[in-house]
Amino acid sequence: MINKNGSNIQRILAILLFFSISHVFGQRDLKINIDDFNNDKVIDTLKTFYEGGSGFGGRYVQIVNGKTNEMYELTNDGCFCDIKSTILIPPKLAKKENARFLEIMITRLLPKKRNNPDASLDWMIKSAYANVSLKNNPFFNLIIDPQIEWIQGEFKAPENYYMEIEGDSLMQLYSTPYEAPEWLDAKNAKGFLIYYANKHYRNREGDSIRLSDSNATYKVYNTSHGVYVQKENTYKW
Repeated sequence: MINKNGSNIQRILAILLFFSISHVFGQRDLKINIDDFNNDKVIDTLKTFYEGGSGFGGRYVQIVNGKTNEMYELTNDGCFCDIKSTILIPPKLAKKENARFLEIMITRLLPKKRNNPDASLDWMIKSAYANVSLKNNPFFNLIIDPQIEWIQGEFKAPENYYMEIEGDSLMQLYSTPYEAPEWLDAKNAKGFLIYYANKHYRNREGDSIRLSDSNATYKVYNTSHGVYVQKENTYKW
């Protein structure tokens, strides 16, 4: 059992350790939480902050295991222009004994979770597998045929969310402006696909969705980054 004084000392040491292994320059919205996050009766330290510039940036979540002094990190850092991105889970963080750490980090970093993509993201995912590059064509350099089905019912605008992905699916969609980490194992890779659906809209009032064209059968709408078509009581992206 740790007495009150011992507990306070441990908290102080944890904070000092954390700052010694973390860079502070450029960090904003800094928050530090100290608690026994994995229920092993040793105090751990959780740190979240935002770091970035005019075109790139993101939130960082770091946690230090109080017992081993190991630090784990996840970040959604990337280009503000991205409508989707991937996050790799470091192998050590993916271990069963660190499941509680990962769970807490997810709540600090990611939007809500979905098990399956909505229609707009499904189009993007399938297009990564169903495209043909063209050569010597004066008008087009790529044909995408993702075989999207018509959806019954009223149009539903997508919201931000993430999905868990791994293996070949993750590697097919994985992209980064930085060098891939040395520990990346393509066959056993695990991570998250984040969909920034808010990039479809310039504001919450919905005027980013506009009627582009129509005839007796179809109505074609565009968002800031997408197009969908309505036909009677169905639609597709």
